[in-house]
Amino acid sequence: MPDAMPAMISLPFITIFIVHALLVTCTKDTLDLRRSDSNGTDIILAGAQNTSHPILLSSDGAYAWQFFSRNGDLTKRLLVVLRVLFNTSIVVWIANRDHPASPDASLLLELPLRRLTLRERNGAVVWSPAAVNISSIVMNTNGSLHILGEAGALQWQSFDEPADVLVPGQYLLTNHTATSSISVTDWTTGFYTLKADPGGMVLYATFDAQQTMIPYQIFNYIRENDTIASSLYSNCNHTIIIYDKDGSGITLEQSGTVTPQCLAENNGVPTINGVFFPNRIGNDSGYRFLRISPIGDLVTFYISNFTGLVQDNELFRVFYNTYCKFPSYCGAYGLCSSIQNCSCPQLFEAIDPSDPTQGCQRQTPLNCSNFEHHQFLQVPGTDYYANDYLTPQKVVQDPTECTNLCLQSCSCSAAFYNNNTGACHLYDQLRTMQYLANPNVIAFLRVTSLPGTGQSDKMVIRNQVRVTP
Repeated sequence: MPDAMPAMISLPFITIFIVHALLVTCTKDTLDLRRSDSNGTDIILAGAQNTSHPILLSSDGAYAWQFFSRNGDLTKRLLVVLRVLFNTSIVVWIANRDHPASPDASLLLELPLRRLTLRERNGAVVWSPAAVNISSIVMNTNGSLHILGEAGALQWQSFDEPADVLVPGQYLLTNHTATSSISVTDWTTGFYTLKADPGGMVLYATFDAQQTMIPYQIFNYIRENDTIASSLYSNCNHTIIIYDKDGSGITLEQSGTVTPQCLAENNGVPTINGVFFPNRIGNDSGYRFLRISPIGDLVTFYISNFTGLVQDNELFRVFYNTYCKFPSYCGAYGLCSSIQNCSCPQLFEAIDPSDPTQGCQRQTPLNCSNFEHHQFLQVPGTDYYANDYLTPQKVVQDPTECTNLCLQSCSCSAAFYNNNTGACHLYDQLRTMQYLANPNVIAFLRVTSLPGTGQSDKMVIRNQVRVTP
């Protein structure tokens, strides 16, 4: 990210006039459960075998709550909120995205607690929101599913547990998240998370089994300080992420009164930060939504009778004019060039030669039996997205000291050394590297042995250290 990121990112603006679209006639938007039998027998509200008809349909016909076949697999069912206008179904929320139910599952009102549960025939619970004594369930015209308790009090809403989509007017409260899908056809939880941290909006990448979240984009409430520390520990500690109602951007606001301590971080000026992306397609006769894409971008879409479903903006790709800023565009160990070509370093080979974005793997796998004698392949000028935000493992005097730190553990896969600052970053797993993007940074990729005869010694650094078991 540039050192002086503007408070609002402005993207090209193109106006396309379209005709007003007709809405679908309302059927039923509320399940009134107040008169439900209280004799102790669970009440079946819907069966997962029925994917043809909504359980609820918003009064304007724009959103439906229903079961949906996962990726066309008739044996797996998801409980979703669908946008159903314009002869197109768009999944905007999924209750059980990582735990699809079978067609034999049922949506129940369980008594006597009066709680909502999606349960398999064998009794296994697939999904159950944190709500009891439910009086009604409502599919709202804003796209949020509401579960109401006694006296109509809101107990739970789908807006608080988004999948990978935000609709206009939706917000994320502090410590709430929205996470990408694996791919455009697989809605399983993916690698990228948008989170409302205490001091701002942070996009994280998660690749390892420990679910370590590494930031790759930060926009804080105080615009002059886009660091992970200020995002996590700012005195402005109640940030809400709001997808603007007109779909023109994302606004960061404070949930309560801005404190004097917060104002002091910005010279006494109450600044609202955000990301601005003018709508290039459509007008008020259609619908918009924002998706955290499978590669980690924020992508906006527009749907209407005139345009159909169209992609409007790829926010960060347009701003940076490259896909190389995204953590996994070229896959594991991939090198992303200035012209967005993906390639593999020496001693690595493509996982799928027909698709370079799938990444690379070592030609010879690392062997932990002699890991203290591994060597490092140098890739000068090559940076990594996480180096911008993570605290270095250590500040060292030279690159050899940095790679020696990596050799202390067989799990360390790569080291990055900054010639200007001495910062040494170590990583167990590596995704896309930005090839020749920063002349001050050298990437050191751990390999079992040196390149073959004829390879330049300038590309290799030899390290051997004694490691005590």
